[in-house]
Amino acid sequence: MTINNYFKNISIYTSASTIAGIGISILLLFSTSLVSAQLEEGPLSQQHPQGKSKSFSRTQSDAPLSLPFWDDFSGVNTKLTHAPDTSHWVNSTSVYITSGDGLYAPSVNVGVFNGLDSLGSPYSPNEPTTNGFNDKLISRKIKMSEVPVNERSTVYLSFFFEWKGNGEGPDANDFLRVEFLNDQGSWVTQENIYGDGNFYDSVFYMKFFPVTGPQFYHDDFQFRLRGYGRLSGPYDSWMVDYFYLNKGRDGSNTLFPDRAAASQISPLMGKYSGVPYKHFLVDRKLDSVRFDVINLRAPYLISASITYSASADFINYTGENTPVKNSVTLVASGNLGNGGEIPPGSRYTAKLSNLPDINDAAQFDPAADWVDVTLKMNVVSGDEMDPARGPFAPIDFRMNDTVSAKYFLRNYYSYDDGVAEYTAGLTQPGNRLAYRFEMLIDTATLYGVDVYFPYTGGTATQTLDFQLYSDDGGKPSSVPLQSFLGRTISKNGDNNFIPVDFGEPIFLSKRVFYFGWKEPTSGRVKVGLDKNNDTNEQIFVYLNGEWLNNTNVHGSLMIRPKFGKGTGVVTALPEEEAPFSMYPNPSAGIFFLPSHTQHVEVCDVTSKKIHITQDDEQERKKITIINPMPGIYIVRWTDKVGMHTRKLLVK
Repeated sequence: MTINNYFKNISIYTSASTIAGIGISILLLFSTSLVSAQLEEGPLSQQHPQGKSKSFSRTQSDAPLSLPFWDDFSGVNTKLTHAPDTSHWVNSTSVYITSGDGLYAPSVNVGVFNGLDSLGSPYSPNEPTTNGFNDKLISRKIKMSEVPVNERSTVYLSFFFEWKGNGEGPDANDFLRVEFLNDQGSWVTQENIYGDGNFYDSVFYMKFFPVTGPQFYHDDFQFRLRGYGRLSGPYDSWMVDYFYLNKGRDGSNTLFPDRAAASQISPLMGKYSGVPYKHFLVDRKLDSVRFDVINLRAPYLISASITYSASADFINYTGENTPVKNSVTLVASGNLGNGGEIPPGSRYTAKLSNLPDINDAAQFDPAADWVDVTLKMNVVSGDEMDPARGPFAPIDFRMNDTVSAKYFLRNYYSYDDGVAEYTAGLTQPGNRLAYRFEMLIDTATLYGVDVYFPYTGGTATQTLDFQLYSDDGGKPSSVPLQSFLGRTISKNGDNNFIPVDFGEPIFLSKRVFYFGWKEPTSGRVKVGLDKNNDTNEQIFVYLNGEWLNNTNVHGSLMIRPKFGKGTGVVTALPEEEAPFSMYPNPSAGIFFLPSHTQHVEVCDVTSKKIHITQDDEQERKKITIINPMPGIYIVRWTDKVGMHTRKLLVK
């Protein structure tokens, strides 16, 4: 089997001093600057995942650790928590662990310093220009007294840092401070790393700090990093990764006995993490999956032979039947690099050529309603068996060998992975945004769009105007294809999508379409932003009578267009979506759906689920709302066509 590889010559080991004289000139077009001003990234505030962070490691004692200290954040499951692992860190939940903000990191996941606290809220939300200390990362206590006196000159702390990455870059007076705790309980500054423009935003630089002086060789030693910058949001961002503190070092060896997965797995279906299954069955095409692998090996500065394995789990859902799961080995042992050899300090982008089999019914059952796919890649490095590890011996470098990704073939298109790290929003009333989608098939019926509107304070509901646009030479049309005025949206937490109801399905005769909204005159509207898949080139902002590409916000907006029947010319409403498929409407709390209806859910306008009962009555299903209150309800149900959403008025 042949694996196509793409070498990225990233100088992640360059010290800051070697680039101090490099000047970077950036010419910004006036229109580009204006687009940046029209769309901005923001915090998730109270609903930010940081505010719900949990430690999933074992309960730790307060006993000091022994050397070596090593952590690259790869053990943090960012679907469950974004907090540093408490087996290494204390009082550090304000540092946000993610795989989406760092560019070309040494391994998967980085820690982010910016102006958001542990709840994801700005430290000073009402003072946009105020600077000060913000996030902090503090090691657990380390028993440095165990280091023999004659070896203390060989003790160094090292880590990698990146200026900006996918965030907003620190200014010249912003800095990242490194501190050691002495035997008197005082923090001693080792260095301030300034954001003075001498760094590239896509390079991780390595820093060494000798632990010099008897005042640091005590049982309660700790090291600490603190950020200094703007306190009003996700600004002045530093990325950090791969911390290593140990004896037996000379401050110059920048490599480790480690071969690691260095990126997330790319989407399986172009830019999409999810596509409608009915569309997929017509297109029947998967894209080549890629992921980065890095050779950090030491001490002999030789190329490393690295292999990898790949597997996938498929879950097929059909009606109310028990889901069918099937696991497949895609690659048992595949080589990376030139004959499997990757030079030290280098990274390769590997392409998985042996993709899932679209013709295998055990993987993609054509009779299923939808399919979920989990893909896992594992770097087979043998790091734990490396005889040259020396002082690295207690460290299990297999922690960063495995990455996985989930893909959903249901009834919607999605760029996002379902978890928001930040928000994105227009800045001025009357601004318009449009998000580009390209269907896998030529024609289809669009039933609505699901959007995640995070609650960031204020009222939980708001009225908003949405627009659907056709394509005009690679940009949205100047006049909307259709407008949906005065739709009530509900803001929430926990990445809950809410439906934007069209009222009637819309037949699309072209593959490319755009969906967006107009910023209201009062009350800011924010949409969830996923940082793990950057589709900024699909976002357009309307400015001075022209649609312009977004260049400021990086990530994927959490907007998901929903589809019904996949192909063919629609001359009327499909039978299952006939006007009386849900009746009566209005009702007194009792209504009926077709008999083949499945998975019925009723929510109020805040997305809170309402208790109901269901009874089958010949050719219809009777739904009764328990203790109904007058108002608007959202009814969702599924059938073999897909998911359907309707508003119900209860009098």
